[in-house]
Amino acid sequence: MADLHTQIKELFAEVGTLSLATVDDGGKPYAANVNFAADDDLNLYFLSNPASVHSQHVTRDGQVAGTAYPPFEIAAEIRGVQFRGICETIPPNEFKKTWELFVERHPYAKAFEERARSEQFYRIKVCWIRLIDNRVSFGHKQEAEWPVGEQDIT
Repeated sequence: MADLHTQIKELFAEVGTLSLATVDDGGKPYAANVNFAADDDLNLYFLSNPASVHSQHVTRDGQVAGTAYPPFEIAAEIRGVQFRGICETIPPNEFKKTWELFVERHPYAKAFEERARSEQFYRIKVCWIRLIDNRVSFGHKQEAEWPVGEQDIT
């Protein structure tokens, strides 16, 4: 079996949408689905309108959690990730690099580049992740935790 880092990268290559959990000013949870792309260090990137509820939440408090998983038909096929991390805005000078990563994962987005330039890219620096893979055995889990920016889970 491949190492955890490789397994997660392979899963992220299959899954284009994640469920992002944030918290509002009053401590109430909120969730939104966002299309994302992952880099080799397992940082997750998504594009959103800065006025959206989840964008407002991460601007105020960058702590997020989320899940990503491919569709399945039976319990033995369930696999996916749960994660926690810190979400931050991408500065304008990183737009080109982030856009290229995003379009590589989501080719349809190429047609919306002009609109994307009026939106905001965000980066989630994952600091805890759990891979669930029932194909190995029912309830099989592997976890890794690391300080933000020090993803070494090989």
